[in-house]
Order: sequence, then structure tokens, then C-alpha cells
Amino acid sequence: MAKESTKVRRIKATEAEVVKEPKAKKAKKDDLKRKIRLQKPKFKKTEAPQWLKTIGKPFAIVFGPAGRYIKGSFGELKSVKWPNRKAAWVLTLAVVVFSVFFAALILAIDQLFDLVLKNVLL
Repeated sequence: MAKESTKVRRIKATEAEVVKEPKAKKAKKDDLKRKIRLQKPKFKKTEAPQWLKTIGKPFAIVFGPAGRYIKGSFGELKSVKWPNRKAAWVLTLAVVVFSVFFAALILAIDQLFDLVLKNVLL
């Protein structure tokens, strides 16, 4: 039985270290995330002055619904799955083709009605 060369042993040792290393890093990241979540904020929430509260109520009544609408709209836009460039061109081409087709159809029907009204009825 031939002995493994030192180069082969080093490669195998390196592969074993690489396999073990990500698990250790992941565990450290999970511990760090857990510590961050458990930490309490270092600042205290202060109350707004009374004059600001009275001014803020009418402002919130007037602009609150608009702000919620805009915030909700951006939330919906984030959840949209946007097409890639190729799909966008295909869809654009489909819209153009259908628009031309229906414009020609309406033009043909208009010419038919014009012909019928001028020659048959008048």
C-alpha cells in the first residue's frame, strides 16, 4: 500500500477544514443576531411637547390617509415580480400588434357603415 504524498494529505486536511469552517461561522452569526435582538435600546423615548401634539392632530387628520396610501403603494410595488428585459419587449410587441389590429378592425367597420349609409340609405 502506497503512502499518500504530503501534498495529498494537505489537500484533504484543507477540505476538512473548509467543510467545518462555515458551520462555525454560521453559529457565530446566529449568536450575534440573537445578542442584538436581546439588547434593549440605549435611548429613551421622550414625549412630544403639548404644542406639537395639538398641531400634529389636524396635520395627521388631513395627511394621514394620503401617507398610508403612499406607504401601502410602495409596499405593493416591492411585492411585484417585474419582468426581465426580454419579457418586457415581448409584452410591448403584443400590445402594439393588438392595437394595430383593432385600429384596422374599427377603421374597416367605420368604412363599411359609411358606405352603407351613403349608398343604401341616402
